[in-house]
Amino acid sequence: NKEVLANAARRYEEVWLPLLASIPSAQERNELCPPLDVEWMWHCHLLAPMAYRRDVQLVLGKELIFDHAIPVASRRQQLVAKTKQKWEAFCREPFDIQATLSTAEYVKEGGGGRVTKIK
Repeated sequence: NKEVLANAARRYEEVWLPLLASIPSAQERNELCPPLDVEWMWHCHLLAPMAYRRDVQLVLGKELIFDHAIPVASRRQQLVAKTKQKWEAFCREPFDIQATLSTAEYVKEGGGGRVTKIK
């Protein structure tokens, strides 16, 4: 569903990257675990490291490289809860949209426009 993908890209660009940039400690940033839709966007973006570097600078207006390590399963739930608190204090957007994702309509064509600066 293009609308779901467009929304994930928007959440990644407009909430996740600025949230990470607002946290001065690299150690604290590395203990955050984004929502599933945002995590997929982040993983995909990291597959193109030069574009990732350029895009982060474009979005944030400065060069910041954020490391992303997948947390071990035993800590994931704890880190998601911690991240959810920071996310919800940072913006009014709901953190967890998995229920919406699981009921999203499959759309073969159309839907969702370009909502991101990232190319």
